[in-house]
Amino acid sequence: MYPTGELNRTFDITDAANSELIKITPFYSIQQDLWIFETFFEDTAHRLGIYFGGYCGRLIAVYCQPVYSKHHRCAQINTEILSLREFVNFAETGFIPLVSNQVRILQNNLCDPLIPKPPDLLHEILSPQQDFYQIDDYLLLEALSVSEPYSFGTYDIFYFLASSNLLNAWCSINRAKVLTNKQRRNLKQCYSFKSNISRFLAKTTSIDNPDVRIYCGDDLCIIEVLNFQFSFHGIALNRELKAYSKSNKNAVIEWKGKKLQPVAPLLMKYAISLIEN
Repeated sequence: MYPTGELNRTFDITDAANSELIKITPFYSIQQDLWIFETFFEDTAHRLGIYFGGYCGRLIAVYCQPVYSKHHRCAQINTEILSLREFVNFAETGFIPLVSNQVRILQNNLCDPLIPKPPDLLHEILSPQQDFYQIDDYLLLEALSVSEPYSFGTYDIFYFLASSNLLNAWCSINRAKVLTNKQRRNLKQCYSFKSNISRFLAKTTSIDNPDVRIYCGDDLCIIEVLNFQFSFHGIALNRELKAYSKSNKNAVIEWKGKKLQPVAPLLMKYAISLIEN
């Protein structure tokens, strides 16, 4: 990504507020042309951008913990506040599978969840032992971090859709609960995944992938991949998607009747296991 820089180099800068000399140590730097900082929380990343963005040509602050929706406190032109997954997206596609599990561990407070093998997960998805599977926090956090596929290969598309399906299931569960004001805000913000689906569909309908079939209607979108049908209501159709919905490319998909929200955690684990195995 940036092959000519240095790790943990300390720079002496003058604090503009009180003219004091202070030391700053980015995680990675290329002179004062590029500084990259890492932190766990998004708000800390914004503070780094606000305080130090004026001392270098470009500043990137990367945070680990996924958030319900991104904030926009730091608006400096030369500064980017990125989630760890967004930052990894800059890498070449072949590199991403090598670090995806490390990303998951960092997002999950250094805990490495055990993901069963694909055949075992597929068997339980097709023959579930529960009416509705509980959504673990680490899966929710991971799904929140997935704003787009790493690539538009079949497994990455499936992973993105499984993440969106899990968020949809989580919203459905919590919509029926009595929530605090903060919980209601989080729930509302969590629905931003639908705008991610809209962008995803706009890109995917222009790409020829024989493993993926897409139907776009006025209030329903169905994406069929790996013999699963992911359905989403209330997806905004932009100009390209409206044109697609009226074209002969719009797939005629017969609904199989398999509801995926009840098995959302299993599908998410299945998508992870496909990528990592």
